[in-house]
Amino acid sequence: MVKKSKKKRNSRGDASMEDENDKKDLLLGTVSIADDMTSSSSSLLDSIFGSSGNKNSKPSTERDLFAKVSSLPKSRIKMSTAPSSHDDPDSKKRRIRPSRNDILQQRRRQSQHPLLASSMDFPGVFEREHDTLEELPWEEQVAEMAQSVLQHGLCIIRNPVDTGILQAIASQARVLQSRICRELDAKGISWKATKSNGFEPQTFRFQQAASRCKGRMDMAIGTDNSKTPSNRGENGTKMIDTFYQNTDIQQHILQNPKFYPVIRNLLGGAGSDDPEAVKLVYAGLIFNLPDSEDQPWHQDGVPLFPEARNTADMQASFPPYALNVFIPLETQDGSIERGPTEFLPGSHQWSAEQLEQVNNSSENADNSSDSPKAVSPILKQGDVLIYDYRVCHRGTSNLVSVKDDNKDVDTVQASRRILYLMYARPWFTDHINFDCTKNAESIWSTGLRKK
Repeated sequence: MVKKSKKKRNSRGDASMEDENDKKDLLLGTVSIADDMTSSSSSLLDSIFGSSGNKNSKPSTERDLFAKVSSLPKSRIKMSTAPSSHDDPDSKKRRIRPSRNDILQQRRRQSQHPLLASSMDFPGVFEREHDTLEELPWEEQVAEMAQSVLQHGLCIIRNPVDTGILQAIASQARVLQSRICRELDAKGISWKATKSNGFEPQTFRFQQAASRCKGRMDMAIGTDNSKTPSNRGENGTKMIDTFYQNTDIQQHILQNPKFYPVIRNLLGGAGSDDPEAVKLVYAGLIFNLPDSEDQPWHQDGVPLFPEARNTADMQASFPPYALNVFIPLETQDGSIERGPTEFLPGSHQWSAEQLEQVNNSSENADNSSDSPKAVSPILKQGDVLIYDYRVCHRGTSNLVSVKDDNKDVDTVQASRRILYLMYARPWFTDHINFDCTKNAESIWSTGLRKK
């Protein structure tokens, strides 16, 4: 057993634990649950989510969960927040769009955030307490990475995925993106991020793909009820079309031995041999096109119990119930220029008031790219980012220049492509991202021939 240091070092390695905590309080704000949270509340949470070490625990239904949680006492949340631009109605008028160089400089600063600086050379762990992660036994490595997600809401693991299989998926993802764009053209939908051939960008929503904002496409590879091959009979995308049946993908990605144990640890399956203790809700691909716009800050889903009083405050005390995993298919897909995803560490534990100031807003101070709270993890091919479903985040604009916007091949080539996986506890169902497209038209309905 490796004895941990009593002091936690910052990125310079010379600060005391008290100094480091003070800096984190100023940087992130500290969410503190009141000390008088009763033991009955802890027992209630254990009964809702199950203990990770309890092999006999059974998942509850959503109806049972609501019944159990109704007696949960409200936690007192304390956090100091900086004034937002909501206090100044004229701030919107004065806001000037930063230049491309300014945006890149801001992203570089955020990629060197102290929380990320240590994770660069200490995979998955923001607070560096050991010279190398390999000094720890494997079980403790997993626990350290899981703790990073619990505390900050996200975690970076460097190079756990074989780059060879990612390169194969990347090649097929480019082919698939080109086919989607041709189908959209055939349907008369202007899909590019900027005005093209006299048409303004349009939003769209199909069973398999939807636009999230200008220049951003989200394609579900499968959902809870559709993990079957697409059977389109097309060459060039076989690995994606048979994603859930492919043994290489099962071994190297879906149940990757270096990051999947972290998922099980966080979602209650660590102490169970049951393969269904954690479920893969779906996988998908994000295509971020050149000249795309910044997304507003958002969380990926709605509260578990939206009808309950103080639901956001209550939910902040819950352990994770859903996680997303981002995997860049190629190194350039994680670059600063192509629009890294920005995160607000610790926001999975924010109060309702704090979330209201940030979510779905593109004007307040916390939404600006130079917010001191935001981080911009820069990922390379083979890296993995795990984040809590409740963490506030946003995709940013792709600043790669395209020589000829009328050439679809240039647009596809300059896009950012990210593979994502969504894992959850067995009882959880996502009702937001693709649930509303189940009855929509298929994007492949035009019957276009392969080109």
